Amino acid sequence: MMIPKNKISVFVIDNSPTTLMGLRNSLSQTSDVEVIGEAKNGYDAYALVQNLKPMIIVFEPSTPGPDPSELIKWVCENHPNINILVFTSAKSDRLLAHSMDSGASGCISKDETTAAIINAIRQAAKGIKLFDNEQYERAKKWKEQVGGKISQLTTREIEILEMLAKGLGNQEISVSLDISTKTAAYHVSNLLSKLRVKSRQEAAIWGLRHLSDDLE
Repeated sequence: MMIPKNKISVFVIDNSPTTLMGLRNSLSQTSDVEVIGEAKNGYDAYALVQNLKPMIIVFEPSTPGPDPSELIKWVCENHPNINILVFTSAKSDRLLAHSMDSGASGCISKDETTAAIINAIRQAAKGIKLFDNEQYERAKKWKEQVGGKISQLTTREIEILEMLAKGLGNQEISVSLDISTKTAAYHVSNLLSKLRVKSRQEAAIWGLRHLSDDLE
């Protein structure tokens, strides 16, 4: 698909028909921006991006598919000329920090005006990073208070933290993970120590607050 040189080509990754239609209609009214493709899940996006090579990707991170950070990193490493704008209604400092670290150009709220979204696309097309000071501060605080603790946890400990957040006891955890109750209790004890909390209830609250993006 040939796009005129004066056009900013945009690829949208979002599984919401309403969002896709809204963006396409809004951007079609501009003289310099054009949507050249869409994907309703992150897995399909790999091949389509590889083929279409848009200038900008507008990405809703809750779209089914790989971890958002994985997709953003893949684009930045394999297609450094493509800039990604994370497009979300979530107020997640975790998402913000991960988007920055993965190489995204900015995070735009779905509540922004059409004019603001179009302006962000134009700015990103120039290679401008759109994160503001408030977003950098939020991401920094999250890394210091939450991200650092999560990075110390093993995969098994994160699994158990998610189960604690869902209200599971040691017996239920042991059955779910096919481990002994004693081993489950051992992991819970290590988890409390790393999170610097005094009880499994405190750990559950911590998990609900900071792992809520991953809990179903």
